[in-house]
Amino acid sequence: MTALALWLAVAAGQTPQNEHDEASMFGGETPAEAASNAVANGLDGGAREDARGRDDVLFGGGDLLRDGGADRRDESMLGAIGKNRFDTGEEKNDPLKIGGTLYLRGQAYWPENGSFDKVTFSSPDLLDVYLDAQPIDRVRGVAVGRLLYEPTRSSDASASGFSGGGLSTVTAPQGNPAVYLDQLYLRFDIARTVFVTVGRQKMKWGTAHIWNPTDALNAQRRDPLQPFDLRLGVNAVKLHLPIEKYNWNFYAYGLLDNNGPANTLGKLGGALRAEIVIPKVRAEIGLDGAWVQGKRPRYGIDISVPLPDPIPIDLFGEVAFRDGRDFTIRKLRDGVDPATNPFGFFTEEQGKGIVPQVAAGLSLSIPYLDVNVLTVGLEYFYNPVGVSSPKLYPILFAENDYTAFYAAQHYGAAFVLLGGLPNAKWISGNFTVLMNFSDLSGLARLDAFFRVLTYLQIETFVAVNFGTRGGELRPYFPPIALPGGALTPFSPAPAASFGLGLRVNI
Repeated sequence: MTALALWLAVAAGQTPQNEHDEASMFGGETPAEAASNAVANGLDGGAREDARGRDDVLFGGGDLLRDGGADRRDESMLGAIGKNRFDTGEEKNDPLKIGGTLYLRGQAYWPENGSFDKVTFSSPDLLDVYLDAQPIDRVRGVAVGRLLYEPTRSSDASASGFSGGGLSTVTAPQGNPAVYLDQLYLRFDIARTVFVTVGRQKMKWGTAHIWNPTDALNAQRRDPLQPFDLRLGVNAVKLHLPIEKYNWNFYAYGLLDNNGPANTLGKLGGALRAEIVIPKVRAEIGLDGAWVQGKRPRYGIDISVPLPDPIPIDLFGEVAFRDGRDFTIRKLRDGVDPATNPFGFFTEEQGKGIVPQVAAGLSLSIPYLDVNVLTVGLEYFYNPVGVSSPKLYPILFAENDYTAFYAAQHYGAAFVLLGGLPNAKWISGNFTVLMNFSDLSGLARLDAFFRVLTYLQIETFVAVNFGTRGGELRPYFPPIALPGGALTPFSPAPAASFGLGLRVNI
């Protein structure tokens, strides 16, 4: 789903409770009866929203803080008084939360000029389960396991529906089913001043919504086509020092996932980040750096600032400063045809100097119906080390140097997020257009979400590929001979894709 996957996850976490009469539609108790029973059982709306907020943060689908974030259960740690939940009657039976998300999907990719029987179908199903223990306000332990399974894929097949039909920044699972440890961390504080998180945890840097060039801690880019952040957590030790008086935050990281697992002290990595608020202009600025053995240092800066009232527009941007030697620069040779000279139509050289990768944009938020918000946004990404011609994409694939949405030099996106329809708040939707300006290919996608039976969400989407045939977002790669006689893989141009999903938080 282009950027939409990111917005899909946000919408799923922020969609208001149903206000339509589910009893008349699906059978069961009326809203009044449900509210009465919920109060009687201690399952009031606030508790449900707390659970959903925790689900979104644990599974990477909600509004995370820039460093990976803390949900509502962590907020109590900032002002903790050390109350023991086992000694408190009203909380004695609630030190451990158990829950998860079950997501079943069916999706199809229609090839250009293809017959109905050639449509590719997949069912990439997902189950996340968590244990969230907080015996006292100052100590919290979390474990999250993930199961990925595709009944439409054999156990030895390389293609996977989790890879978004080929346009994915995340490596598809090799096994089927595949089981992973997503998160396993312990969080506590030192003298109520420094907050420590030890173990496998979610992290995210940067303010942009679609492209995050400053996100240096994750080995893979977040996939904007997926409703969940399929990247696993990062093994690290994080120290967080908040300065509440100024709303500043400082972070120090000890990294264990670097150039391979850090099984010796020399392989340990480190990172620093500062988040500073400038009150007069209400700007938030982030400064960060990461240092890992076997990799060159990475630095970044990000900013978000609202325009003066009453203009409801937020500006955001981030710049990553990378060493040019991290990249291989490929360019076409003038006047050389790949069909007649498949080995010499391009040049390769190592980059040099400092390479700035820039993502920037704006978003306009219009509140309506008291709780819902209509968000309209634009985003642009400049990647100077990307290729300028679609003729080079097969080379990137063949040399294992292709990252979707980060391969070309110029990208842009426009998005609309609708929190709920005026007369049907249980229905929300997103529309996103993603463009590769370097090759003039694009992808437009419309998603609709229907929250029914309070916990069940039905999701559907349709996407259309358009623009230059053979561009990144409308790929058509005929086989190209490589040195040694190998051929690059063949990919027909997709015309459209569509799908249906069922999601429930438990």
